[in-house]
Amino acid sequence: VVLLAIAASAYYTGHRLRVLLDLSNRWLLPVIFIVVVAGALVAAGLAVRSTNSLVGTLYVWGGYAITLQAYLLILLLAHYVIQLGWSLPPKGSALVIIALAVVATLAGSILAFRFSVRETEIPISKLNGELRVLQISDVHLGHHRGKDYLEKVVAEANRQNPDLVLITGDLVDSDVALLPGVLDPLSTLTTPAYFVTGNHEKTVDLERALA
Repeated sequence: VVLLAIAASAYYTGHRLRVLLDLSNRWLLPVIFIVVVAGALVAAGLAVRSTNSLVGTLYVWGGYAITLQAYLLILLLAHYVIQLGWSLPPKGSALVIIALAVVATLAGSILAFRFSVRETEIPISKLNGELRVLQISDVHLGHHRGKDYLEKVVAEANRQNPDLVLITGDLVDSDVALLPGVLDPLSTLTTPAYFVTGNHEKTVDLERALA
């Protein structure tokens, strides 16, 4: 059901863009969207257990393709609703939709390589004195992010100088993260650290991830 819904959304995106852009070929764009999205999903499935660089590249670009498709779908649905009350120029609005979707996808890809540090204070009545706990979550090391990214996370963790570090799952995203050396930056943490698994560790290989 989920796959059929994804295929239908891809078909709708291609069909609506074809109509708005007044393209003569009826099937070309819908088929391209379905094939690209299907290929991206296949690459995502293969990439979890693969260390192959080609598979990894297809997975990364497939992620961008699915993201672009999602933005196009949302914008096209919004465009359809707006058209119920106002008349919009078809080609012009289609080009604006494509531009907005591309910009949003590019912005997301850039922001995905940044991390944020948020501070919050939690009052605990029976705690004797202040305890600084730093939580690291959802790093998702794999084909997108590697050792260099983890080094930045660990450096920031050390700079914060906490009393305790908690790594709360989804540290690894694929077999690539379990290659020799990728997780080495964790050994440079200057604070005692504790780790619990997330669903991605189970998807990759729970025993190897824990080891």
